[in-house]
Amino acid sequence: MNSGSGRTGQRCSSCEAEAPNTWGGAAGQLRSIVNVSWMTDVIGSSLGMSGRCALGSGEVLAEPSRRRPMRVRRCEIQRFADRMVAGAFRSLHATIPSMLLQIDHVGIACRSLQAAIERYVTVFGLAVVSEEANPEQGVREAMLATDSGSSFVQLLEPLSADTPVGRFLERRGEGMHHIAYAVTDVAEALAELGAAGARLIDSSPRHGAMGSSIAFLHPGDLAGVLTELVQPSR
Repeated sequence: MNSGSGRTGQRCSSCEAEAPNTWGGAAGQLRSIVNVSWMTDVIGSSLGMSGRCALGSGEVLAEPSRRRPMRVRRCEIQRFADRMVAGAFRSLHATIPSMLLQIDHVGIACRSLQAAIERYVTVFGLAVVSEEANPEQGVREAMLATDSGSSFVQLLEPLSADTPVGRFLERRGEGMHHIAYAVTDVAEALAELGAAGARLIDSSPRHGAMGSSIAFLHPGDLAGVLTELVQPSR
């Protein structure tokens, strides 16, 4: 059956239960490799079943010739097999290392740094952990820590109108300027991304807030979002 979400599935006329095909992306590729139908037969055999029926026939797969009859439909076994494959995919995904460790901070452009600090401290109770001028980037900035202490809100006030943040404010007004992800090694991450064809704004790391090393990636390759890589200071 088809639905508006693009999911397909079959309905067993006996149990009126749907066994949808809801896999997508890498999980779908994994399911195409694993023969779930074969797994269904194996699981059925391990339960002492004999004979088989097609999903949707509404027939009972079989009854074991044991003391206590067990009626198990093939669609139920197939759903169990699907869950086994999904669990295997989650375990596999957990072992694949990611370049991005966590969201380090969200950068927000503002016209008045002090007014923005007061607003974020009052509304969210954030703690100001750093406040400095960065002439290279043309901003005064403040880092406000969340309760975890490992991610921040970065407030950015331009030193002049003729700076990247100044031009951003002129075009778009106050608001989210960029998102930043923590990485283990910025230089290594830039080399990897450049080799993969990603457009780099910075070809080498530069000085960032709180002694970090940073680099920016072109928003055109990342759904329009200016993206920063951050290697925190040790």
